[in-house]
Amino acid sequence: MKNRIKGHLFLWLLPLLFPFISYAQIYSTGSGHIWFFSETPLENIEAHNYQAACALNMNSGELVCKVTMDRFEFEKDLILWMTAFLYASVGFSQDLMEIIEETDSVPAKQFVYSTFASSRLASGHTVESPGKQELVLIISHRFWRLDDGIYDMFGLDNATIRIGFDYGITDRFSAGLGRNTYNKTYDGYLKYRIIQQATGIKGMPFSLTYLTSASVNSLRWDEERKENLDFAHRVSYIHQALMATKLNRIFSLQFMPGFVHKNLVEKKSDPNDMFLLGLGGKIRLTKILSLNVEYYYFVNRPDNERFMHPLAIGFDIVTGGHVFQLLFSNSQPWFESGFLTETNGQWRNGDIYFGFHIQRTFSLGSKPDWQKL
Repeated sequence: MKNRIKGHLFLWLLPLLFPFISYAQIYSTGSGHIWFFSETPLENIEAHNYQAACALNMNSGELVCKVTMDRFEFEKDLILWMTAFLYASVGFSQDLMEIIEETDSVPAKQFVYSTFASSRLASGHTVESPGKQELVLIISHRFWRLDDGIYDMFGLDNATIRIGFDYGITDRFSAGLGRNTYNKTYDGYLKYRIIQQATGIKGMPFSLTYLTSASVNSLRWDEERKENLDFAHRVSYIHQALMATKLNRIFSLQFMPGFVHKNLVEKKSDPNDMFLLGLGGKIRLTKILSLNVEYYYFVNRPDNERFMHPLAIGFDIVTGGHVFQLLFSNSQPWFESGFLTETNGQWRNGDIYFGFHIQRTFSLGSKPDWQKL
């Protein structure tokens, strides 16, 4: 008996949809979908390939495709011999084949790491977090204003200190706790990376991290406050969306919109809720040294000198498991609700506070299998 085989080849190309590469009237893709189906007396054969590299010349109508056998997904293992059919030529053009080779050489996705040197840009957070089972010890000092002069050794005689720990629960989810001498404040945060920047055909141009933190003022209250206030009035909250992109090995940018709520404010005219827009960046100067800048603008800031827009300039020095940060800012508190809502210094008046971070990372688990870019 003579067997008859009916074969149908369906090629679905979406050259006008992302991702695509356009060269004049030539469109190419590295994620073409080729579907093969054949009906035989023995059994039906079906296979799909979602990573075909194809190029289409719109002027001549010429079409060239390149596929690899190991990327085909068969419904049944019995028909692997049919993959030899895929080497049949659809048409050849030297120019189109060069475009296909270029498209096929681009990986589907490769994550971008080390957008910033650490989880802190200056006073505030970055999109970076500790890796899974990594513990980060952070010791922070911020001295008094530099304009105090030689009598107070340019602010060195007065300092606020924060000691905290950050821990990576997963590679995307982290948490932290800290204690500040400023108003004897305890603070904590939760941080989750929603999107990670990646290169390649299926890349993503930015990273997105959600940050929520809370702080508790533990100063002893006088008798009047004890009678009229309770624990809830000691608490402040902040929510931020951290969006960052690593433009190249030298430049990184971060946009930081957020919302701050304080259960207790100093005056009745002060808002309990404040909305902010933050912008920051990093310039890599050498292999271990980078310059950081961080600025926050409050949309509904009260018009008085008790509320200034925070501005910080600093340097990161990376040495193995340590990160040293030297900072100059018009704000004294380290924790989020503090430096965001209690900044009262002005750069033009010399109200500049010098400070530094020391960060030491301890790996409590196995090392990740990826390499940082």
